[in-house]
Amino acid sequence: MFYKLNGRGVAAGVLAFLVTGIANVQADDVFQPNGMYSIYENGKYFTSATFSCIGQPAPYCANINFNALNQEERDFFDNEGDSVGDLTFTRSGDKYEMTGSFYVSRTCTLSTSRVNSKPDAKEKTVCSYNEDKTALNCTMYEPSSLAEEQVSALPVIVKADGSGGLSIIYDGVQDDDNYALTRCFEVLADKVLRPVDPDELNHNLYISRKIDFLRTDGDLNELWKQLPKSSRKKILPEQREWIKKKDKQCGEITMKGTEKELSAMYKCQSEFTEKRVEFLEKSYLGQ
Repeated sequence: MFYKLNGRGVAAGVLAFLVTGIANVQADDVFQPNGMYSIYENGKYFTSATFSCIGQPAPYCANINFNALNQEERDFFDNEGDSVGDLTFTRSGDKYEMTGSFYVSRTCTLSTSRVNSKPDAKEKTVCSYNEDKTALNCTMYEPSSLAEEQVSALPVIVKADGSGGLSIIYDGVQDDDNYALTRCFEVLADKVLRPVDPDELNHNLYISRKIDFLRTDGDLNELWKQLPKSSRKKILPEQREWIKKKDKQCGEITMKGTEKELSAMYKCQSEFTEKRVEFLEKSYLGQ
């Protein structure tokens, strides 16, 4: 889901987005953010792990079997918004570590990771207090395929907004040629981030992983139809053995269990199926 866009910089001190939630500002005004904050719209968390077709090529969601979804799950899919992402703050002595990433309105990616291969690795950046401890000075990046040392840092200020939320303000040098990054911060200025409720997040993650399994399973079924009959006949025994192996390692899709158990099963099934699709495409369709 994450893509690199070139360029650096927007107007300092102008672009901010609110993070609604508990800021933990104490009586002495020391700023103490805590935990995970996510984009939240229409009753749904849009974390970086939320299933979304945003930024993907048109066929990405074309083969999902919507008949396998209940009404809540269909509504979840339909209400995907235009941006996903989250930030997590953890205290380390007198400093904070910040991890997370955003994919914003098909426009850009902001992340604590510097390279494209690490958006999900949650690479940490260290935030330090300002002089009076009312804000944190942090760093984000536009993930790139360049070497890490070649990726320019995007300095941001994180502080309480006075109403129980947080604001993140870009604090770098303006670059009028980088419309994408400017637009990125403008969109985020209208977003709401809230502290994540673990139970609701796990429920959202369960639905996301179920939909992602239906996506990969639909892709496999569509690919199977495209294979020549001679190829299907040849590999049918192998395909049956692959299904047995997948179900043994992941659990069958008909299994009963908690949402946490089913979420893990769907994740495993999706990974198996995606690799199988890649293998069959390469081996029998030459893709």
